[in-house]
Amino acid sequence: MGGDSPHRLPTPLLLDIAEMMEAFEAAPSRANTGAGGRREGAVFESVARQFWDGLGDHLGSLGATTELTPYDRFRRFRSEGRTLYLPSGRVAGTAAASPDERRRSWLSLKFDTADLVDRYPGTGEAIRRWAPTDGEYAGDSYPQMYGGRGTTFDDTVVLEDEGVLVEKVLVEYKTAKSIGGKGVALEGNAHERLSFQALQYLEVATKYPSCSFLVFANGAFARYKNKYHVSFRVQAERLSVFSWFKMDHCCGVHEYARAAQRLIDWVSIGSRA
Repeated sequence: MGGDSPHRLPTPLLLDIAEMMEAFEAAPSRANTGAGGRREGAVFESVARQFWDGLGDHLGSLGATTELTPYDRFRRFRSEGRTLYLPSGRVAGTAAASPDERRRSWLSLKFDTADLVDRYPGTGEAIRRWAPTDGEYAGDSYPQMYGGRGTTFDDTVVLEDEGVLVEKVLVEYKTAKSIGGKGVALEGNAHERLSFQALQYLEVATKYPSCSFLVFANGAFARYKNKYHVSFRVQAERLSVFSWFKMDHCCGVHEYARAAQRLIDWVSIGSRA
C-alpha cells in the first residue's frame, strides 16, 4: 500500500474507468438525509464493477476462456487450469449449469454473526464470558441478541487452481467527500465503519485457506486532509501480525492498477508451459 512504484493499466478503457473512480466524489451532506437515503455509494459501486468487467474483457483478449456462471453477478475466466471469478455489472446467473455449493460458499458475501461466534470462541464460551446477567438476553438467551445479524461485504474475487480454492478476496467500495463540499478536509461519517469491517474480515478469513481484503475507494481519501488514509494503512500493518490478514486500501489509479495487475499475473496468460 502506497509508496511503491507506479503501476499502469493495460487498456485505455480500464484507465478511463480508473480515472473516473479516482475523480469520483459524493455530494455534500444534506440535512435529514441518512446514509441509506444517498445514492453516491451505489453509483461508485457501478463504476467499480465496470472496472472488473473491463479487466475481464482484457483477460479474454489475452486468451482466457470467458464463461457465464450460475452465481449471480459473476463471470469466470479460465486459463490452463486456473480460474478467476470476477464481479460483473453486466450479467446475472444465467449459465445452464447448476450451482456448485462448494463454489457458492467461496463466492459468499454475507457472514452470520452466530456462525462466526460458533467458530470462535464457541457459543457456550460466548455465553459464559459475555452474556448479560439480567434482561432479555441474559444467560442462555444471549445468542438471541445477535441471531439473524451478520456482516455483508460488497463483492468478492475468487482465485481457483485445478478445482482448489487458492484465495478469496473480499471487496469493499468506499466513497468519501470533503466537509460541506469545501474541498479542505474529509468528512468522516460511514468511513469509520471500515475499521469494524476490517475486524469482521479478520474473523471471516479464518474460514478459508487464504483470504484477503481489498478496498476500492475514491480519490477523495488522498485529496483532502484526513486521518483515514494513513490510519487504515497503520491498521492493516498492525493486524498483519495475524498471518492470514492481508488488507489493501486503494484510492488512486496506480493502486487500482496494482490490484488488477496482481490478478493478471496470477492468471499468467500464455506464460506457463
